[in-house]
Amino acid sequence: MPVAPPVATPGWLQRFSSLDRPARIRLGIGLALFALMVAAAAWFAGRPDYRVLFANLSDKDGGAVVAQLAQMNVPYKYTEGARRSHLRRAPAPGLAGSSQGVGRRV
Repeated sequence: MPVAPPVATPGWLQRFSSLDRPARIRLGIGLALFALMVAAAAWFAGRPDYRVLFANLSDKDGGAVVAQLAQMNVPYKYTEGARRSHLRRAPAPGLAGSSQGVGRRV
């Protein structure tokens, strides 16, 4: 009866198996923190960047600005307590879709 050759385990698995329990725990915590940092960076990179357009507007002026932005389909946020209008930061003309991260301040 033929005998199957021994299966070689990958080097990283042998090294992981040779670690004692505290070292495995530290490695697991380190990998979890790294994954958390990557997830946080992805989350912050995906958030739209808003800049202040006008600050300290009266209710009448703020309403006029918001109405005009809504009519133009411009994404905005309005902070009620500080009475500020925020516009989303847009890419500079000619750079749409570029990965340089260059934007135009409004």
